[in-house]
Amino acid sequence: STGVESVSVRSCSMPQTLILRSRKPPSDSIYYLIFCFNIFRMSSDAPASLSLHTWASVRSELLWIYERAVIPSSRSMETDFLHGQRAWLIRRGTASIKTRRGHWTASKGEWMFPPAEKARQEFSDDATVLSLNFVCRWPDGTGLYEEKEALVVKSRDFPNLEQRATSLLRLVSRNFGDAWIDYASHSSTAGIFFQLQRAMLGWIEVWSAVQEQHGRKLGRALPDDARLARAVLRLNECAPDEPYPSEDLERITGLGISQIDRLFLQAYQITPKRYHQRRRVEQARLLLGTTRIPVKEVAFRLGFRHAAHFTIWFAREEGCSPTVYRNRHMRIDEVYTKGSLKLDLALQKKGARSSLPRGDGCAGLCDSKSKNKLILA
Repeated sequence: STGVESVSVRSCSMPQTLILRSRKPPSDSIYYLIFCFNIFRMSSDAPASLSLHTWASVRSELLWIYERAVIPSSRSMETDFLHGQRAWLIRRGTASIKTRRGHWTASKGEWMFPPAEKARQEFSDDATVLSLNFVCRWPDGTGLYEEKEALVVKSRDFPNLEQRATSLLRLVSRNFGDAWIDYASHSSTAGIFFQLQRAMLGWIEVWSAVQEQHGRKLGRALPDDARLARAVLRLNECAPDEPYPSEDLERITGLGISQIDRLFLQAYQITPKRYHQRRRVEQARLLLGTTRIPVKEVAFRLGFRHAAHFTIWFAREEGCSPTVYRNRHMRIDEVYTKGSLKLDLALQKKGARSSLPRGDGCAGLCDSKSKNKLILA
């Protein structure tokens, strides 16, 4: 309609040339400008292309996956989506999320991807969901994509999402049963681990495609420096109880420790030593918030010889003790087993009350008469 004889457009994100032909020249320059703007917008929406070294620095981990009816105690509550990405497939009923940025609702047959911030969640009385909680982050801790707002899509438009999630759920259930809350602490053979990793990466592949198709940008465009990529990979390989590997970093990068610190800080806004420390903190959060492992055992797994030293270190990092953190973050609204659902309903009839604050979920219920804490799993 613009009458352009030949237009060639190149961009760094879409290197191929786009050529359009018409029979007469443009009659008005404004149409030509609008046309060129639309072509540029098409090219800039193409998926980002980064080096394999850079992509290898992305950390991914499954925290839990389950499918169940939403229990009454979690149908309306304040929650926190800052620690990991969430995905809900609504099997029945409705789910809604409200934040300071807006309000979103998903119905049967729709996926909801909550934003990475504090929010209020509301489920209908008959709600049933397939829920995933996973980590997919850049080395500095930011999410792979910007998630400032919730995203709701129809399952039928992206059938691979449900197929991959269902396959992952079957694999997890087959190997670990219904005890999703202890998922991170389970032991497995190398073969089972790599099966889980393959299934998890398959899910993330489809999830990533959906994010990009809906215009979400990468959470951080990382510099393409192979030396830093090697440093990140080495830090990601550190066991939770392993000391900071300064000598290894110097050897694999060919740089002095001060140079590594400067380049790392420049690229990721965090020093490598602090990044190593942050990964240990994240592991502590994971073990405290999604398992029932005793605090002493968590301290041992993180390399502390005394639980008291771990408590001091954790309080300095998080502003509260490990026990307080566990009470706040072990989520009652993510209880999976049918037995727990029946227990929750039974306690409600007896006038039971939650033993812990519900700001971000809690570890269990406390019968108002017996005062016995009932950990749900």
